[in-house]
Amino acid sequence: MKVKWPLTWIKRIIAPELVEHIEGDLHELYIDYMSNYPGWKANLLFYLDCIQMLRPLLLKPLLSRSKFKTMLVHNFKLGYRNLLKYKNYTTINLIGLVLGFSAAMTLLRVVQYESSFDQFHTDVDQIHRLGEYHEEYGTYYQTRTPASEKLKEEIPEITAATRIFSPTLLWLEHGGKMLKNGVTYVDPDFASMFSFEVIEGDLTKTLQTKGQIAITLDISKAYFGYEDAIGKVLVSADGKTQYTIGAVLENPPVNSSIWYELMLSWDHIPDWVREAGNWENTFMNSYLKVQKGVAISSLTDKFLAVSTANFPEDNPSIFQTISLRDYYRETSGNKTTVWSLTIIAGIILIIAFVNFINLLTSQSLDRIKEVAINKVMGSKRAEIVTQFSMESTLLFLISGVMALGISLALTEMINRYLELELIIDSSVPSKLLPLTIIISVTLGILAGLYPSMYLSKKDIITSLKGDLKKGSQRHTIQRVLIVLQYTVSIVLIAGAFLIWNQISFMKNKDLSLDEKNVLIVEVDFTSFPDPEKSERKVMMLKQKLAEQSFIESTAFAWNMPGHYDYNYNEFDDVTGSAKKVHLRQTTIDADVVPTLNLTIVKGENFDPTLKTETNVVLINEAAFEAMGWTDLDNKNIQAYGDNETYRVRGVVKNFHYQSVANNIEPMIYWYSGPDPVSRMIYVRYAPGEVERNIEFLKSHWSSVGSLASLNYHFLDATYDKLYRSEERTGMIVSTFSLIGIFLASMGLLALASFTIRQKTKEIGIRKVMGASKMQIASILSRKFFLLVIIAITISYPTIWYFGNEYLENFSYQITITPVLYIISTLIVITIGVLSVGLRAYAAASMDPSQSLRDE
Repeated sequence: MKVKWPLTWIKRIIAPELVEHIEGDLHELYIDYMSNYPGWKANLLFYLDCIQMLRPLLLKPLLSRSKFKTMLVHNFKLGYRNLLKYKNYTTINLIGLVLGFSAAMTLLRVVQYESSFDQFHTDVDQIHRLGEYHEEYGTYYQTRTPASEKLKEEIPEITAATRIFSPTLLWLEHGGKMLKNGVTYVDPDFASMFSFEVIEGDLTKTLQTKGQIAITLDISKAYFGYEDAIGKVLVSADGKTQYTIGAVLENPPVNSSIWYELMLSWDHIPDWVREAGNWENTFMNSYLKVQKGVAISSLTDKFLAVSTANFPEDNPSIFQTISLRDYYRETSGNKTTVWSLTIIAGIILIIAFVNFINLLTSQSLDRIKEVAINKVMGSKRAEIVTQFSMESTLLFLISGVMALGISLALTEMINRYLELELIIDSSVPSKLLPLTIIISVTLGILAGLYPSMYLSKKDIITSLKGDLKKGSQRHTIQRVLIVLQYTVSIVLIAGAFLIWNQISFMKNKDLSLDEKNVLIVEVDFTSFPDPEKSERKVMMLKQKLAEQSFIESTAFAWNMPGHYDYNYNEFDDVTGSAKKVHLRQTTIDADVVPTLNLTIVKGENFDPTLKTETNVVLINEAAFEAMGWTDLDNKNIQAYGDNETYRVRGVVKNFHYQSVANNIEPMIYWYSGPDPVSRMIYVRYAPGEVERNIEFLKSHWSSVGSLASLNYHFLDATYDKLYRSEERTGMIVSTFSLIGIFLASMGLLALASFTIRQKTKEIGIRKVMGASKMQIASILSRKFFLLVIIAITISYPTIWYFGNEYLENFSYQITITPVLYIISTLIVITIGVLSVGLRAYAAASMDPSQSLRDE
């Protein structure tokens, strides 16, 4: 018979009592195949028949149930005793694993939170955010107000559509209790599109009935406690409008990009939104739902037809969409952060895993004789491997459970420092514990394989002598892993320094305005029961502030630097060039320039004595350059959709009205004119007078008649908050780079200890021959420092590449200098000296008599 090897394996794995019958049947089938088919086909059919014999009921039992249970209990007890016996190694391993597991688990929880946004909606893959593509400004996910309804009407594959707009706050009263909450206007399709939980009432009916309102559970408790809210009435602050509660919704999940407190149907939309809601203005948030199984990409031509038919010829765009599943990840700016955290978590976990193997291998000098004796007593290699795997699995399990506890215990601190909302409830441990156990057992088994197989393959004579040099002179795998660990650690350290340097650069960059000693008071127009009377009182408050000795100046403005609205319009140069430029826009009075210490580089500031001169504007240098002007002589512009012409009175020196990470965009400043009351009051106070300023505001705020309490911000603190995201990233990278370098140093120390233990007699001989401690320590450390140098060399191009990729996100950025490499190198070398040099010096200090008789 030509194909004997399949039968050989059949004999090995099939139950003994079945072998003769199965072998005979297979032999007869093969003879039959050979007489009826070509040789290759007969062999193939025979192989297939052999494979079919590999059935669970026919296989030889590897272990009886009782024997398996006995062996498992025995190895568990033996592993537990060995962990106690080698306390030092167990403690070091436990610290490394718990630290690595905790770090990785914490990072992955943050990643899971950031990746979970909007995923709870049942039809998330069918829902898409509607946006537009403009040739000059690219893609943005807002659109014209009528767009979603028009698309639903024109494209049958779109089954539902809703606008979601939250323009302002709404003051409502019930039973003498007046509260301010955010109001969201939506179309009736909102109820069927999204999976927000309705606690009581009917959301669909509420959104179809004018005069009805939906509220969240928190709002319901605030007004009514635990009473039933359905049917109760909320009254507007001016007493003119009533809303009947038709539905109570669960509070939006923390991982929802759609937020609401009060919800009204589109029939209630304010008049200014209705008037501006045409095909010319882009400011609406809209969502579409397509039929199940329909790819949104298949509707491209239909989207194009609708956009071509409805967008104005002089302001064209093309519809763009993005899946709700991807919307938050793509637009929040967290996509890179999520990938970075995932990579860091994986690196930390790999470093901890590698360290465990290195430490366990370094323990081999203490375990080699134990393994040899077990082999003499009849233990098979598989049993030795099982024993070591059981020990490592037990240690990984303990570490995994401890790490889970630490990660959960740190949840509140993580939420506070990283400004997240990781869920803390009793369900979290029950969800994470099974996964932790599975990962721990898997890694534990894998981690125990390498050192156990490494020890068990040694011959008994060599092992009883405790000699591991033979066949393991270079330990290449360990050295490669150490280089990898240190390379990653150096990159993380350099990354942390790079991030903090960039943050420091942005915070200290000259903003071209004076943000110190400026307090900004927010004026909420929705909080005035009598707006006209309150506006006069706000004007009086501004005048009183200006009269105080500790106040240097005051001003009105529509926006606050650091938080300018994304409000654009197109402007024509009507002086002859007919050039069109898109400008951001805001409204200020004449006092803003001196209050913020802005500089007028051309022309003049607004004239506060000319209250009726409302047809003049200021622009910044970026807008002046965009217009292509060289002077301001007779320069006039006209806004898109406005027939009025405005004279450019002056040019303001470019200042950073938003984060330094962004370019300074062209800006136009409208003059507030005879009605200067705006949303913000700028107050510049004398240095050291902040408390008197705040006390004065608190004592006089009630006089304006606002339902809202005093709400103020310090301008310098507002700018600092712009870099909070970068600071969070810096904190994460810094923390986990330290953990990574610590774990890598543990691995280097383990390899050094292993090598030094092998050279114990050599150390004694060198000392007897007259070598000094420093000479011996230098000889022992040389190879390890070479590993660190290799890691440093590899890390430099990596730092340069990823560093420049990171800096590309900033319009104003630092440059990567040699100082970054030098600092990272010095830190790593210092840690290397502490982890290896001190261990080598301790070995060199050993008494030669003890070194020479070491066995």
